[in-house]
Amino acid sequence: MIIAAIISLLVIIFITLAGCTSLSEAVDESTMIPSERSVDTLVDTIMKEMKAKEITGIALAVSNSEGLIWSEGFGLADKRGKIEFTGETISNVGSVSKLVTSAAIMRLVEMGMVDLDEPVATYIPEFNPLGREKFAKPITVRMLLDHESGLESDAFLDFFLGYDRPQDFPVSYRRAIDAVNTSGIVRAPYEIFSYCNLGYSLLGIIIERAMESNFQQSVKELVFDPLGMDDSSFNIDDIPEERMAMGYLKGKPERLPYIRDMPAGSLNSTAIDMGKFLQSYLPHILPMKDYSLNRPSRRSSPPRMSMFLLILISRSD
Repeated sequence: MIIAAIISLLVIIFITLAGCTSLSEAVDESTMIPSERSVDTLVDTIMKEMKAKEITGIALAVSNSEGLIWSEGFGLADKRGKIEFTGETISNVGSVSKLVTSAAIMRLVEMGMVDLDEPVATYIPEFNPLGREKFAKPITVRMLLDHESGLESDAFLDFFLGYDRPQDFPVSYRRAIDAVNTSGIVRAPYEIFSYCNLGYSLLGIIIERAMESNFQQSVKELVFDPLGMDDSSFNIDDIPEERMAMGYLKGKPERLPYIRDMPAGSLNSTAIDMGKFLQSYLPHILPMKDYSLNRPSRRSSPPRMSMFLLILISRSD
């Protein structure tokens, strides 16, 4: 239900922005800042959707290739304390965590420390999933990234670890090796897309072994520090309680459970930090006045939109 709410709200917001006849109506050409008209329309849409979907709090960040150009929060991060949801409120971003884990892997690829087409066993020698001998093609790092490894999809046995701090936290993701060795390969590698959280725990292990550190510290060095994402962490224990948005289930406060596959879903961040992350993925663009969607451009592939949106949501039920 929460995922559905996020997707539907994202679609509506993108439609709202796309409703402008040209980019110049949505963004001021001289400053590259969203126009007052587009922001007002967006805010109006957000308020209506929050009410319709009973969303307690939400934060957005809009970035282009030059940096963060707008961020704002709406509603409450904590109903009991009447704490406002802002661009600096920290929330768990769920499977968006995988994008950061992927970025860390690709940094290592750039540094020559990881090869995407090398077998996983090169970096994790104890990786030996049941049934591996049936397939001539080894599982590679690229296959883990693509969710095409052939490993069991959505293996939720021992995924949720409860609300008490596990003894092996914050390295619970290392359980993934035994988990995949036991559950085994269930289909031929690189033939079918099948969403796999365990695969991203394996990527986390590859990252920490390449960096000779733990996963959280490795990602901090590879991604967070270079981008100035000072309020982001995969370790929930690093987050000050007063900064964290409260989750709600059927109107009642609900704590985040500890999970095994931390590299797949344990990232806690702010809209502003994620705006910085999104900016890093955007190529440098020409000034708005140098091209138009309504006429041919000298660029081989002019960007259709120079903005990305990030939404962090705390839903009431």
